[in-house]
Formats: sequence, C-alpha cells, structure tokens
Amino acid sequence: MTERLEKGRKYAIFFEGGTKELKEKFVSQEWLNTYGTNNGYNKSTLSIVDDQWPDCQVETNTGEICGIEVTEL
Repeated sequence: MTERLEKGRKYAIFFEGGTKELKEKFVSQEWLNTYGTNNGYNKSTLSIVDDQWPDCQVETNTGEICGIEVTEL
C-alpha cells in the first residue's frame, strides 16, 4: 500500500485505497459532511449505485432521490 501511495497521487492521499466504488462512496460522504446534510440530504441513505451512472445516490429530507457523480481528476 505504501509503495502504491508513493507512485500514485501526490495530494489528498486519504482518497487512495480500496475499490473504485469505495473511493466514490468516501468522496460522496465527505461532500455530504461539508455540504449535503446542511442542505436537506439524508446522509444515512447514501448508497453505491450498481450502474455506471451515477456513482452513488442519496435521499433528500423530502424523499427525493439525488444522484452523486464523482469525477476523477
């Protein structure tokens, strides 16, 4: 793992490790922590979507479903 981190990303290495799906869920959780829960998104409903798009989905406090697409740069 350490070797992989040294060869890979030089910044924000806390996003490295695990599968692509787990990385996308982690990034989505961070977005919910900083923006989503204060703006009507229910963090406990966050789930990985098995299709290609979106990466994750979350419900709003009004019951609507919102897709979250994580862009890898």
